[in-house]
Amino acid sequence: MAEYTAIRVTEDAKEAAEESKRDGETWNEFIQRCAENPPEVREFVDTDALEEMHKKLDQLQNAQGQTVSEALDIAENDTQITYDDVKAACSAAVRDELPEELR
Repeated sequence: MAEYTAIRVTEDAKEAAEESKRDGETWNEFIQRCAENPPEVREFVDTDALEEMHKKLDQLQNAQGQTVSEALDIAENDTQITYDDVKAACSAAVRDELPEELR
């Protein structure tokens, strides 16, 4: 024998779910379909923080004659810049130097 449970949702959420539920589909089938194909999750970022990170990466990219080791030394002193940031900045700098047909 199947066990049942109840869930509480807002009326707006129920109406939205009813609109997405297919004709003849049970609530069990609908929930299972949603669980198997979850909706795309969008992550939002703080644009000010992103802009600041871009400025820091530009500083690393624009340093004259700076080696990767020197860039990593700078990154160690700034907890906001990680190894991955330095790697991305170096990759971008190398990519910018490549001819267009090799990018």
